[in-house]
Amino acid sequence: MPEEKPSEKSEEKTVHKLMRNPNLPQIYINGMQVAIGYYEIRMTLLETSPSGANEATTKELISLIIPPECARGIADGMVKAVEQYEKEFGPLRPFPKDGVASVVV
Repeated sequence: MPEEKPSEKSEEKTVHKLMRNPNLPQIYINGMQVAIGYYEIRMTLLETSPSGANEATTKELISLIIPPECARGIADGMVKAVEQYEKEFGPLRPFPKDGVASVVV
């Protein structure tokens, strides 16, 4: 009986092709609520806008439900994007304490 050799894994990389969607919706957000569970992280994206003197209205726009591993990749990508933004355009403005932007965790 011939001796079995461990199979060698191919060193080829998978090629991923981005399929552009000409009708891709775009939304503006300036806030987010986050809820976590063992299997998923839910991010509800919000838009808060002034609606009167000392008043603001917040609308829920969309909810993203993602696995925690994917959330780590998104977070890492966002950190890199902000770092690149600051290299090109300078430091970000301070986050408003009572402004329209909100992040609720």
